[in-house]
Amino acid sequence: MAIMRVTVVLAIFTVVVQAHDFKICDGVTDTLGIKSVDLKPDEPVGGKNLVVTVTGGPNQDAITGGKALLKVRAYGVVITSADFSLCDQFGIKCPLAANSDWTGEITYMIPSIAPAGLTITGEVDIQDANGKELSCFSMDIKIGQKSLYERSVTELGRRLRGAKMFLANLLV
Repeated sequence: MAIMRVTVVLAIFTVVVQAHDFKICDGVTDTLGIKSVDLKPDEPVGGKNLVVTVTGGPNQDAITGGKALLKVRAYGVVITSADFSLCDQFGIKCPLAANSDWTGEITYMIPSIAPAGLTITGEVDIQDANGKELSCFSMDIKIGQKSLYERSVTELGRRLRGAKMFLANLLV
């Protein structure tokens, strides 16, 4: 019984502390001290939000503002990008003193047309209010499969629309 409890505790601990693999962009000095990147869910699904949580510190410089630029690539081509204010949308508590630990978060809606199984690359370039690069990191993200329920509802809706069009043509 004790072995079972230890196994369950270890399994829960592994799930809780497991972060997503990321790398600092080539040629960039990471002055923010990025420690971990976590994705929820870690295999995002088309049509749903992906929450990217980044933790770091101690940062080398004080932060009073700036932006995080998200670029999403498929097959090496940028397919979309978005800017997030560091202090408002990224969630860093500004002003952030030098040598502080910090957490930031980006929420991004994965387009519903994103095919399951596609691996995209997300790159986040973080700059201060003067445009100085503070850090940059990238990660590969695999688009997951929608649940059986979501796929069934989508298919049912498609078939009902087809039936409605068929019946409308019969009544004309």
